[in-house]
Amino acid sequence: MKSKKVFSLFIFIILCLGLELLSGYWTNHTVSTWYPILIKPSWTPPGWVFGPVWTTLYLLIAISGWLIYKAKDSPDRSIAFMFYLAQLALNVI
Repeated sequence: MKSKKVFSLFIFIILCLGLELLSGYWTNHTVSTWYPILIKPSWTPPGWVFGPVWTTLYLLIAISGWLIYKAKDSPDRSIAFMFYLAQLALNVI
């Protein structure tokens, strides 16, 4: 039983990190043309910060999806999972 839970968590992590790679690929190709020439405030974080922050965010998104998946007895599970999938789709855009 425990290995099934770990496997399902692994699937959620792979799915979310795959979506991060996909959206990062699209973003990198579009942002690299206009973002460097913007006049940014002094408190703008350096570029190297974004990778770890987005990876952490997507890992937390994966864990939240896994927690929804695990809540099989909850009557609101299907609604929560629909919202989860909707926010995943919006994150990719």
